[in-house]
Amino acid sequence: MKFIKYFLLVLFVCISLLALIFVFFRKGYNTYFSFEQSRLKQIINGKGYYDALFVGSSRTYYHINPKIIDSVLNLRSFNGGIDGANLFEINMILKCYLASHPAPRYVIADLPASAFEIAEAPIWNPNIYFPFLNNEIVFNSLRPSKRVYLLKYLPFLQITEWDDFLRQGAFAGLAGKEKPLAPHYKGYLESGTDTIPLPFKMTYLTTDFPVNPDGTALLEEMIKICKKNNIRLVITYAPVYKLKDEKMNPAFFPTLKYICDTSHIPFLSYRYLSINNNHLLFRDEHHLNKHGADIFTTLLAEDLKNIEIEQAVTRPDEKILKVWR
Repeated sequence: MKFIKYFLLVLFVCISLLALIFVFFRKGYNTYFSFEQSRLKQIINGKGYYDALFVGSSRTYYHINPKIIDSVLNLRSFNGGIDGANLFEINMILKCYLASHPAPRYVIADLPASAFEIAEAPIWNPNIYFPFLNNEIVFNSLRPSKRVYLLKYLPFLQITEWDDFLRQGAFAGLAGKEKPLAPHYKGYLESGTDTIPLPFKMTYLTTDFPVNPDGTALLEEMIKICKKNNIRLVITYAPVYKLKDEKMNPAFFPTLKYICDTSHIPFLSYRYLSINNNHLLFRDEHHLNKHGADIFTTLLAEDLKNIEIEQAVTRPDEKILKVWR
C-alpha cells in the first residue's frame, strides 16, 4: 500500500512538473507563432461579422488579399486559407467558423487539385489545432487520426508531436522573438517577391491525386451547409504556372464541374489566364508571388462583382471560362 502511495505521489509530481514546463513552452510557441495562432483564434473562436469568407489551401492563404477585395467590392472579408488544406480540413474550418460567427453572405472556396484526396493526410498539420482541442468540431475532426484525449487532458504530450521547427520556434518565443513574417492583413500573408528562375524546373510532385468518394461527399456537405445558412458559395481554381493539372489529375475537373453544375454552384476556373505564363508573377508553379496575387485578387474581385449575372463569359484576352449558375 505504501508503495502505491509513493508511486501515485511521484506520478502526480512528475505530471505537475511536466504541465508547468509545458506552460512555458506553450507561451513561447504562442509568441513565436503569434500570427498563425491569432488567425486561427479568429476563425475558430471569433465572433465578428464578415461579408465574405475565403477558404482553401495555401493557394488561398497567399493569393487572396482582403484589402483589395474590400476596396473593390465594399465588403468586409477574411482569408481563412490553411497551408496544405484539402476538403476535409476546409470543411472543418467552415464548420468552426459558422459555429462562432454570424453566417457570411459569401463563401469562396478555392480547391487545389489534391482537394478530393483526404485519405492519406486528412489534416496537413494537426499541430496547429492542438490549442483548440476544447472546440468540439476540432476535437472530433482530429480524433480518428490523433490521440486527442491524451493531448487534451495531458497537454504536455503535445510536445511529442512537434517537429524540430516547432520546438525551435517555442524556444525562440521564450526569448521574446516572433516568427519573421511578410506583411499580413485579415488572415492573408504576402507571398514575397521571389520569382521562378528560368529555365523552369518543376518542384512539386506530378502525383495523380485520386478523387476520393469521401472527398466528394465533403464538398456536397459544404454545399448543403451553405444553402442551409443562406450563404452564396463560389468555387474557384487559382492560377498555376504552365501546369496541366487536367493531365496530372484527369478526374479532378470533370468531378468538380459536375458537382457544381448539378448543385447550381458558380465555378470560376483560372487555369487559362495569360499571367499563368509569366514566371515573374509566380514564386513556384502553384503559388503566385505578391505581385501576381494582387493581380489575381483584383481580377477575382471584378468577377465576384457580377455574381448575380447568370451567363457564360469568355474574356477575349484571357480565355477564362466563367460559369455562373
